[in-house]
Amino acid sequence: MAVITASSSLIASAITALIASVLSKRSLSHAADMAALDRAARLREQHRTARRDVYAAYVNSVLTTLRDTSMMATNGLQSVDAWKSAGSTASDSYNAAVLALGVVKMEAPAPLAERADELRECARDFLKASRAAAKPGIGEEERRDLREAAQTASDLVFDVLTAYTEEARADLAQ
Repeated sequence: MAVITASSSLIASAITALIASVLSKRSLSHAADMAALDRAARLREQHRTARRDVYAAYVNSVLTTLRDTSMMATNGLQSVDAWKSAGSTASDSYNAAVLALGVVKMEAPAPLAERADELRECARDFLKASRAAAKPGIGEEERRDLREAAQTASDLVFDVLTAYTEEARADLAQ
């Protein structure tokens, strides 16, 4: 009888140890799965933050280009030197936007990168039209026509900028 009792105790201990081992493995596996999910969520958030910063930097550089270009177009530049200086400032701002665009193209999905490139093209067209409208030595009628073309280009830039911003927000919301 003592052998049966001892055997029963050993079997019960073995079964208890087996159940504890299975539960422990499950608990460790669940903890590892939760840690992996947490790491993946943190990485997604870090990538989202990086994309947001890139998108914002591009918008800021485009807005700087638009500001400098608008100042050139509206200041009524009287001398060729002032026109060249204002054009140089606007071109420098545009070149900074082109650099920022390169980073957007690395981070953004293809449709958003294409929209960003469209925005760059519109900003370039606005810069060209504004430079022509601000050039000293042209007649008033020609200047008026060129200013209208610059205004049309400006309107298009802001339309595309709005579309880019909306698409960037949608990308970040995913």
